[in-house]
Amino acid sequence: MAMAFFLLLPLTVKADWVKEVTNKSELQAALNAFENVEGCVDKIIVKGDESTLINLGNYTMACDPIVGGKLIVTSEQTDINKVPQIMFGFNFTDTGESPKFSMEWSNLGLQYRSGATASSGQIFYSNIKKCAFDSIIIRNCDVNNIARCLYRTVPDFADEEQTIRNTYPINYFEMSGCKVHNLCTQSGNPWGVIYFGQCTKEIVIDNNIWYDIPYAKALIYYGYIDSTGEEPYVSFNNNTVIWGSGDLQNKKPVFDAGGFLGELTTYSVKNNIFMNPEGGEYIQNEYNDSAIIVRATGGLHEVYNNVIRGFQPYEAGITDGLDIAEDGTMTPDDAGLFWGDFYNADGGDFRLLKSHPLYTMGVDGEPIGSTQMYVDEFPVECKVNITVDGPAYASYTITPNKAKYFKDDVVTIKATAHNNYYRTFATFDGWSDGETLAERQIKLTEDVNLTAKFTEVAKVLSAFDFTVNAGTRMSSYDADIYYGMGEGNDAYRAQVYEMMCDTTNQYLGMASYEYVSSLSDIATRQFETRAGKFAEDDVEEQMNIISRRTPWQIKDGVDTLNYENYDGWQRDHAIFKFNTKGAKGLNFSCYVGTDNNASKYQQIYWSLDGENWEMINEVELEAWYWSELAADLPACCEDKDSVFIKVIGDPTRGSVRINGEKGETVQSEEDYHKQEGFEYVANVLMSYTELTPATGLRGDADEDGAVTVSDITTIAAFILGNNPSPFNMANADVDGDGEITVSDITGAAGIILGK
Repeated sequence: MAMAFFLLLPLTVKADWVKEVTNKSELQAALNAFENVEGCVDKIIVKGDESTLINLGNYTMACDPIVGGKLIVTSEQTDINKVPQIMFGFNFTDTGESPKFSMEWSNLGLQYRSGATASSGQIFYSNIKKCAFDSIIIRNCDVNNIARCLYRTVPDFADEEQTIRNTYPINYFEMSGCKVHNLCTQSGNPWGVIYFGQCTKEIVIDNNIWYDIPYAKALIYYGYIDSTGEEPYVSFNNNTVIWGSGDLQNKKPVFDAGGFLGELTTYSVKNNIFMNPEGGEYIQNEYNDSAIIVRATGGLHEVYNNVIRGFQPYEAGITDGLDIAEDGTMTPDDAGLFWGDFYNADGGDFRLLKSHPLYTMGVDGEPIGSTQMYVDEFPVECKVNITVDGPAYASYTITPNKAKYFKDDVVTIKATAHNNYYRTFATFDGWSDGETLAERQIKLTEDVNLTAKFTEVAKVLSAFDFTVNAGTRMSSYDADIYYGMGEGNDAYRAQVYEMMCDTTNQYLGMASYEYVSSLSDIATRQFETRAGKFAEDDVEEQMNIISRRTPWQIKDGVDTLNYENYDGWQRDHAIFKFNTKGAKGLNFSCYVGTDNNASKYQQIYWSLDGENWEMINEVELEAWYWSELAADLPACCEDKDSVFIKVIGDPTRGSVRINGEKGETVQSEEDYHKQEGFEYVANVLMSYTELTPATGLRGDADEDGAVTVSDITTIAAFILGNNPSPFNMANADVDGDGEITVSDITGAAGIILGK
């Protein structure tokens, strides 16, 4: 019996865990790992600073139902201006009626997954769920960029006979030390920032700054639940509320309990600043003085030492039913507070000096308003000015990337020339102050003025590394770096198109394909860029690519498996268009590879008209490895307005077939022809040995070599958004102001008239 007893005991005791995360997949995996055990604490630490942004997307808790435990998601940054940012929508699953589950989010930026301009959306959401919580805590968070609510619950009404009074309660809800801004910015989204649809036993909303929330129904709002027989405690202390209603027709309360919290409720409203912006002050919408502080039908209200401007303490006509203990209410003038006392109120920065009288005017000598506001001294701005001495594509990055920097900020500056594991475009020669490391960290004590020095190695005419918008679909892609970039000369900015097979008529795997046979057909088609192939390699060896994808049915040109019928055009391939005016000694180079199915031989063709092609080189692929495909172009390709390069596979001479481990071939040749083809192009470079740069002809917007009335028509079409082609931006900018406007039409007309 004793042995049987011990066998029934658990073999292990649940130990709390801590996981560090740096990206979306790690954060999602850590959330999914929450073990849902009563009494345990699982902690996720988000690594990074204010430059870190993780878009988790729409997330639903993996455990259903939630029976207990505490989930903490936090960071190591305690300065609210330096916390990492998370964009997400967090959906709860059922927790049942017993309040055992707790969660805490702290030291983070909390944003909605689609931002404040979305048509709807909230971060924490329980929709018709049985969700009881022991505690929900949000501390030291920068809450911003939300379409509707930070928190919203809608109770489960499945049993209409059951009262929802005291059902699915929250024992404790806290929001403290937070900045809350850029919420409910659309007139069609008038929701409460915190929207309770359940009984709350204790609410602590202390030490927060609220601003730029023009269309909120309320900052804290109640609906659905009947708590009139309960005794909830509400603390709304030491908040700074710079808020007014953007809806001039309705009075908007800060705290709207309505009739949902009854006469046994206790409200503590102490040491707050309630300021409704007036004309000329932080006006992003038209504010008025219609906002009120508390809407409630009963309860004990302890209201002490609040500074109020533009707010009504209570809704008119209902104060007779309230038990109000009030003292120390002041206007800003009474408190010696003026709009100009804030560090930069019009910019949403409401810091005050600790030397301000408000710092000790609260109950028991405490500050009035959020303690976050008070600083020993206002920050000293330090400018960071970086210039580049080298080719136009050489650049730099500053992390974190902010509009303003201040004394004691720590910034990381990195010089970059678009070099990668496979190519060196330019070498970094050091900084103007003698430092030789390309990446350096600086603690700001004063303005920083530095020059990054580079020497060009590869003579770049035009190149593609597909770093812009990797992972998107498009009909063409402009070169990432090119000669003259940044100098108003886009003459050498090449383009890549992908010739595709239109599969829109495909039905149940049977082919009815229409092939795209000319460049003019491309506009309605799209191809895909992808980031970081091959994922199995070290990060520095991975490359962004354009993906050529050929449906199996047309690999051979007809709906058969007889590849002897192959027609070289009847296959997806990439076409690059280059301007080689003034250039000699041309060389084209790219890298090709596959981690799926591909033609063993990849080839380069050249053409001057995009129709008649000549092959100049080929390379044999090895599965999962990059191969350089390169060739010198013939002299006839030099000094041309347009030279076309085609990169294409030849399926008539064998295949690379992948369906297993790296380098492993597991398919037969026949199986290969039954599969789609995936052939990747990366790291494209057109270089030269000599170049007399084409400067362009000012006014020649249509690139026909002369300035005529046709150019006026072309410029006008561009201004009207009609996307004329061809169109030379540098030539069309006749007045040289960097914009295409009516004055450029006037300038072109002047050139035509000899003026």
